[in-house]
Amino acid sequence: MAIAKRHQDGQHDWAVLVPNDHAYLRFVSDLGGFDPLTHDATIETIVPAVLSWLAIRPNATPGITPKALLDLFPKYQIKVFHLTEEWGEGSVPWRELVRAAVEIVVAQ
Repeated sequence: MAIAKRHQDGQHDWAVLVPNDHAYLRFVSDLGGFDPLTHDATIETIVPAVLSWLAIRPNATPGITPKALLDLFPKYQIKVFHLTEEWGEGSVPWRELVRAAVEIVVAQ
């Protein structure tokens, strides 16, 4: 899985997430010399990897900690469940998912 962030100057910054002990270089040799973010396929290991990557990006602002985000995640899952009921499976617009996350964090 890959994530990216577009900067105000139009430049892109990106990271690749791979499962622990995955032989990704056998399949994606272009990543040689690049240190991907690793995880064990659980939200508890993916969230800290992504948040630590975001925290060191240029113009990063102080954000939520992995523990705080994981504590709020059940509330987000409930909101996503309701959004899915309204929009249909696989049809919830990205902006609605982001809005739900922001509402939960702001209400914190």
